[in-house]
Amino acid sequence: MHAEYLGQVFDKPQRANVIIAAQSVLKEFDYDCIAVRGTSGLVIGSVLAHLDDKNLAVVRKDAKDSHSKLLLESPQDVRRYIFIDDFISSGKTLYAVVAAMKAGHPDAICVGAYTYNWSGIYGVAGIERQVEAFKKLFPEEAFLLNDFYKKVN
Repeated sequence: MHAEYLGQVFDKPQRANVIIAAQSVLKEFDYDCIAVRGTSGLVIGSVLAHLDDKNLAVVRKDAKDSHSKLLLESPQDVRRYIFIDDFISSGKTLYAVVAAMKAGHPDAICVGAYTYNWSGIYGVAGIERQVEAFKKLFPEEAFLLNDFYKKVN
């Protein structure tokens, strides 16, 4: 049993397709870490980090009810990271991840965001909403999300 939007995470064939598609796109980019937040990012991001020999950074939504009081769990040596999630709507999750990464790794930069459910809850307009949200946060880096989109379509 799971939320409908997590179907790509919990259905094995769908999850395999998401991982294969992500690997084919992400291999073109220079990064050493995958940053995630929440179930939809962690399930896919942890597998990709393992398969592609990348570091993994996990940003908690709230550390108060957790086994750890740390908001960010990550290795020390992060230079360039990619944010992975199912979709970006308002950009709040991406912003929170970038803020946590900046606090823990002041010199690390977010080089892009990979989303595996572009239609998400927004239908066909999903990718346009994601690109706009990313542009607001990182105007100089927004081309990376567009590159991801072009490579898989």
